[in-house]
Amino acid sequence: MSVSYALDLDKKARMKKEDLELTPEQMDMLVLNADEDADGVTDFKDDCPHTPQGAKVNEHGCPLDGDGDGVPDGVDEEPASAKGARSG
Repeated sequence: MSVSYALDLDKKARMKKEDLELTPEQMDMLVLNADEDADGVTDFKDDCPHTPQGAKVNEHGCPLDGDGDGVPDGVDEEPASAKGARSG
């Protein structure tokens, strides 16, 4: 019985060679299609960046707040607060 290991000592050097360079057009597409807060609205069009995870947003990326309490609908534990009530 024998055991053998293959060590990849040049992995970092090999990975650098394999890195693909992007064209300016490809880089533009990456930037234009980025969505940092994963709300479904690209950062380029997002008027409200960094929305909370799970918040429902409008076409501009701003959280919906149906009861006007300042807590986005998607994370509001009291979605039917009295009109104008503020979250504490």
